Amino acid sequence: MGPRGTQGPTQPARARLCPVNLGSRIALALSLLLLARTSSAQTPPPIVSPTPPPVVVPVPTVVPAAPPQDEALAFRLRLLESNLLTLDAMGSGSGRLVSGIASMVIGGIFVTLGATLTDETLGGTGPGSHEAASGVRGILFVFGGLSLADGLITLLFIPDLGDAAIEYQAMPYSPRRAAIAKMRYGERALQDYASQSRTDRLVNGIGGSLIGLAGIGAILVLADITPDNNPLMFYVFVGFGVIQVIGGVIDIVTPSRAERMWAAYDRTSRLNPVRRQREARLEPGLAPVFSPNGRITGAVSTLGIRF
Repeated sequence: MGPRGTQGPTQPARARLCPVNLGSRIALALSLLLLARTSSAQTPPPIVSPTPPPVVVPVPTVVPAAPPQDEALAFRLRLLESNLLTLDAMGSGSGRLVSGIASMVIGGIFVTLGATLTDETLGGTGPGSHEAASGVRGILFVFGGLSLADGLITLLFIPDLGDAAIEYQAMPYSPRRAAIAKMRYGERALQDYASQSRTDRLVNGIGGSLIGLAGIGAILVLADITPDNNPLMFYVFVGFGVIQVIGGVIDIVTPSRAERMWAAYDRTSRLNPVRRQREARLEPGLAPVFSPNGRITGAVSTLGIRF
């Protein structure tokens, strides 16, 4: 140790932590941490725009209204069925066939008798027998020829409906396309039968009139029958010829039943027209799905109606 007034070498001063300074530092750190948390909690989240729903382009569809009941079509179908069944019940021509064959057989018998029988058989052996035999032979030839001609004309044209009525009944009423086809079939059958009946009527009418006139001429010329020598036979045969001519004229000017049916139906069809309607059918399909930027991102199934 030195003298009292003398100081020794100086010692470095140690840093001392003051309790006050340490507490302030901790408080500052806590304040900064709390401020950071508060600022982070108050920061609003980023705004994210919601994704719009996909855009679906629908396929245009047409939904037709329920069609009304086609009364005109139903009425014409019923009328055709009634007409065809009526004509079918009248017969398919078998009666005409029998009548024509019978007339030809009778005519052939008369002609055969006139050609094979002798004068003695026809007129006897007395005075004037030859003239009497010639008159009887002429009558047989005339009646035989008229019967043959009448039978031939009867067999020449015989209207035949066939199985049209049966086939018409077997055809379906639905769908509408089948009903229209059935109506067209019935119309053709009825019109064809009416045309056959018209041809038959004209042929028989004209032929009957010519046969009547030919019979009157044959009685006057070939048989030499006059009101003076044989008034009874003259008026009988002339009356027969006149009746034949009148019947032929009536056949010519009077339409047959089938013709009247077709005329009535034709007028009815004009008053009740049936218009062809387009039928709708369902067709499945696909419609594209577009994103907001216009790109196709998918497809959806659709159901359309096409006519």
